Amino acid sequence: MNPDGTAQTNLSKHRSNDFMPRWSPGGRKIAFVSDRDENRQIYLMNSDGTGLAQLTDSAGEVDSLRWSPDGSRIAFTFENPGPDRFEDGSNVNIYVIATDGTSKKQLTTAGGSEAQWSPDGSKISFRSGSNQIYVVDADGQNLTQLTSRSSGDIPAGWSPDGSKIVFQSGRDGSAEVYVMDADGSNQIRLTDSPQSWGSAWSPDGSKIASISTPFGDNNAEIFLMNSDGTGQVNLTKHSAVDAGFIWSPDGNKLAFYSDRDGNREIYIITTDGKGLTRLTDTLAGEYVGDWGPSNDDGTTGAIIPIPTAIPTPTPNPTPVPTATTIPTPTPTLSPTPTPTLTPRPTLTPSPVPTPTAEPGRTQTPHSPTPMTQPNAGFRRFSPPKTLKS
Repeated sequence: MNPDGTAQTNLSKHRSNDFMPRWSPGGRKIAFVSDRDENRQIYLMNSDGTGLAQLTDSAGEVDSLRWSPDGSRIAFTFENPGPDRFEDGSNVNIYVIATDGTSKKQLTTAGGSEAQWSPDGSKISFRSGSNQIYVVDADGQNLTQLTSRSSGDIPAGWSPDGSKIVFQSGRDGSAEVYVMDADGSNQIRLTDSPQSWGSAWSPDGSKIASISTPFGDNNAEIFLMNSDGTGQVNLTKHSAVDAGFIWSPDGNKLAFYSDRDGNREIYIITTDGKGLTRLTDTLAGEYVGDWGPSNDDGTTGAIIPIPTAIPTPTPNPTPVPTATTIPTPTPTLSPTPTPTLTPRPTLTPSPVPTPTAEPGRTQTPHSPTPMTQPNAGFRRFSPPKTLKS
């Protein structure tokens, strides 16, 4: 849909769960995850929904995806069949694949998620199976550990100039937002609130937006601050849940979801806290999927909303004729009376179940493992548990 909420168009048109859409850097393609062939795999399509092609086809399931800055590759988190991923995370690893389906390469072997490309596409930061932050070259070389706190740390994203990484940590008793140099040095805490997470840099790197619960778990707010942590401002200021935000390409607005009007819908707000506009009005409820790059004429790119469920009208049931009673012949050597089958009851088909979009199990953007900008999230809101210090 357009940034003003007009021209809402169904692109994937399938009754499966299609979610986690990501615009290519040039805005010509959209990658997304679908379970239309049972396992969650990556698909590509043109920006108008044509040219659908399946990119991955392996045993196991895709949990997240990221385009490389030049649009030639996609990094993704893949869950191999095996032990429960929450036991040690070792069966969830990071892969890179070219957008023509070739050159697939596994980058991690001991667990990896929350993959984020560096702005120049040479490195990928990620969270290890042991909940520490690592960086690895895009070809799998030079694995480097950046954090080593027992509380666990979650990377949120590189600064636009590639010099810093913003991340979430519970090292001081609660989930807070931190920043460090790209080599792991100068780790600095930016927030001081009951819970803060889901951070994302503005396109020009001057600001960082994050989610916080200053008044309790049922009230998530979107905060904006300078990149050094100063000037923190509550943008949304509402008793509802406001989360799942994403920056506009020009850095002047944030799109987010809110249940302030009773149903989860998509809103836009300017970075000065004004200009709040509701974009969607559906029975399903919506999450923000992605905000496309600016168009050649300078206008802001399109927003991809994700319905939480597709409303399905209840069909008129078609009665099934009652089965005819079939008499059984009397056995010749037995005086037992002839049994009679009990008539079958009329069968009425149940309504088609409503598929529910699964926003992915990793950057629940608003869970202890949020998926952040450029995927700051479309998962259901669930405040992070306080990480142990």
